[in-house]
Amino acid sequence: MRWALCLAGGIVVAGGLSLASWFLLSDGPTRAPGTIELVIPAGTAARIEAGGAPPSIPSELTFVVGDTLVLRNEDSVQQEMGPFAVPAGGTLRIPLRQASTQTFLCTFHPQGRVGLVVRGRTSPLWILWPTLLLGLPLGAAAGAVVTFLGRLEDSDEQAAVSERSPR
Repeated sequence: MRWALCLAGGIVVAGGLSLASWFLLSDGPTRAPGTIELVIPAGTAARIEAGGAPPSIPSELTFVVGDTLVLRNEDSVQQEMGPFAVPAGGTLRIPLRQASTQTFLCTFHPQGRVGLVVRGRTSPLWILWPTLLLGLPLGAAAGAVVTFLGRLEDSDEQAAVSERSPR
């Protein structure tokens, strides 16, 4: 009975630690994949060339696996992001099928480049393996300690009883 309680306790402790570390160290649960549209406003190329106010396009774009990036070019010139070219007034759909981190040369960003981060989808179920791999040994160690301490306690009680008994 003690062993079962110790193993269960070890699994609960390891599960709590795994869950806490997952929430603290990961980005948490990811959203479902979707379609994200990035609009390149009219006059972007002229503003960048003139050193004027840049369009409000972030320097790093973050997605999850399964997203589709839609680049809609409302400018009057072709725009490019890495190997992708979007004609003036055109739209390009880019399916994001695998996790990666890349930096592309980019004609529609004032810095001339844009980062593209595609994160793999995560789930709290990923804590199952660390919970089992840590929880079972932790529980077994706790069970061994409890058993050892129980035997020490039993031997101390036996010694006390034998000292009190008449010879």
